[in-house]
Amino acid sequence: VDVCTCPAGFAGDGTTAGTGCADVDECADGTSDCTLSCANIEGSFTCNDRVLASHRDSATYDLLSIVYDPDPAIIDTVTVESTETITGAGAEIITGTTGAATDPTTGNVYLVTKDDVGGRHLVQLDLATNIATFIGAFAQPVASIAFDEAGVLYGITGLQAAPVNELSTISLVDATLTPILALADGVSADGETLASRRGDPLMYRWSGNNPFDFQSVDSLGVTVDLLQPTLPAQSEKTAAVFSDIFDAFLVTDRDELIHVYRLDQTGENLPFTAANTYKGLTFVPAPPAP
Repeated sequence: VDVCTCPAGFAGDGTTAGTGCADVDECADGTSDCTLSCANIEGSFTCNDRVLASHRDSATYDLLSIVYDPDPAIIDTVTVESTETITGAGAEIITGTTGAATDPTTGNVYLVTKDDVGGRHLVQLDLATNIATFIGAFAQPVASIAFDEAGVLYGITGLQAAPVNELSTISLVDATLTPILALADGVSADGETLASRRGDPLMYRWSGNNPFDFQSVDSLGVTVDLLQPTLPAQSEKTAAVFSDIFDAFLVTDRDELIHVYRLDQTGENLPFTAANTYKGLTFVPAPPAP
């Protein structure tokens, strides 16, 4: 009797009359060996276990190595593995960044770059060459970006835009902004940072500069204020990224500190101070072994 089996990374009875073969989401069922962030792909998964931390005021980024100890669920160390220079593929001169995000459906890395005349562009970064390919110029200065789980890119404008604090979706073809809603100022009108969580339809927003708001934002732009951990030495939040492995946000601020934010209102400051202000955080795969 012929026995139908599914290939590795799929589950089912292998027959068209039965359950067939469906992709196994190793990230959701906890069978991956990832240490920080897991991205499911058809038939397998990718571990994004390094953090790309893009610099606000230079065409560079740090590749951070983070050691997470699941028992007692703390981050032991954060170290700068390397500092890389971003090169523009066109004529634009990159002077810094205001956002970074990884598309969960493709693994492609996108940055919001600044140029020497005040423009802001959406670019795709090739991690192997550090070449940034120009996608389009933004009609408004975007302050932060984040992908949802379906691969839709969201952005929010800052104080230099009109209107300020406007949440939009962003075209990956030409960087066109499709406005959703201008969000209300927080307790202080300064600083905008977005992040998302795997399996969660909401965006998360930090707005203001000590004091500041921590909010969830739905696809219609409706915000809900969230309780945040009481941590010492906090200032304007500049970038954030969520780790599905240790179920918390990593959040950087203008004082070059990294905080851990959990939705249960717990958190801590990490024993790390950056040499630059980070304006984008996103998980990326570890570089291949030489």
